[in-house]
Amino acid sequence: MILILFLLVWVILGIKAGAYRMAIHLFSLVVAVYAAVMSTPFLLQSGPKFFLSDWVVALICLMAVGGLIFTGLDYFLFRFFVRGADTYFRPLVKIAGGAAFGLLFGHILWGCLLMLYCMTPLSRWESAEKFMPRQSARAFASVSVARVCQTVASISLDYPEADPKDITLTLMELQ
Repeated sequence: MILILFLLVWVILGIKAGAYRMAIHLFSLVVAVYAAVMSTPFLLQSGPKFFLSDWVVALICLMAVGGLIFTGLDYFLFRFFVRGADTYFRPLVKIAGGAAFGLLFGHILWGCLLMLYCMTPLSRWESAEKFMPRQSARAFASVSVARVCQTVASISLDYPEADPKDITLTLMELQ
């Protein structure tokens, strides 16, 4: 039920933003998710060992790398490609494309949020298990984020040594 409401919000936001803007937001999100997920294991191994546990450092790396890449790329693409191009598509294509891109954006974002949720100790609490079961959240997040990473890797011809699904599952099991 929460997923449906979340996706509905993004569909409505996609319709308001239009196809071109939502395509740019989606592209920025996909690149940010790929860069954050694939670079976090390297950053965990090569970075200095702080007094924080591994899951905290991984969570910070994921949010910092993903957030910076999403914000920077989205700003750059909006500034140089979207300005003045809002009326490029016909109204029906703009609405339908915005809804479709918004739905896909919401699906990927929900997978990322579930991955971050599964990384925290909150997901292991009994009281949180009633509202968001960890196993189903873990399964949804691993499939969603791994598909994004595999798609970007195949398009960019950058085939990683490790399977993205294994990386996401490993990140969600950090203690």
